[in-house]
Amino acid sequence: MPSLEDFFQYLSIFISLPSFIVYILQVWTIIRNKSLHNSFYTLFCIRAFYVI
Repeated sequence: MPSLEDFFQYLSIFISLPSFIVYILQVWTIIRNKSLHNSFYTLFCIRAFYVI
């Protein structure tokens, strides 16, 4: 029988997984479109890697 601690660990993973996927897709889109010459996109990628 899973404990309450295990339940909260799985819940936190379940909640944070969509955000993780969105960050990966955004960074992938920026790199794929070669938009890194813009400073906003560069800062976004740096922040996204830090969050991941």
